[in-house]
Amino acid sequence: MDEYKEIFYRRNTDAAKIVKQIKSVGQPLCLDVGENNQGGKPLILYTCHGLGGNQYFEYSAQREIRHNIQKELCLHATQGVVQLKACVYKGHRTIAPGEQIWEIQQVTGCS
Repeated sequence: MDEYKEIFYRRNTDAAKIVKQIKSVGQPLCLDVGENNQGGKPLILYTCHGLGGNQYFEYSAQREIRHNIQKELCLHATQGVVQLKACVYKGHRTIAPGEQIWEIQQVTGCS
């Protein structure tokens, strides 16, 4: 983990909680991008394997949930299912659209 990530996740503990995999409440399933998803396909729930790859996500300072940092793919809300699409935020003078902004909420009372 590079120095920026260490500082960001130390200061933003909510973000640090979802780095790596996003687990389903009450089921042993994790959010997974599926095979050969270069964007535009819906995400799936798949048995958690803890190996990263298709189940690795990062929460950005712009409140995006990013997968595959090199290709800059983000979770994108649609009227139907959540998809993986190109991240709109590219740095200075750009902004993430509402469809790519996510809020972390703590869920209590679930195992």
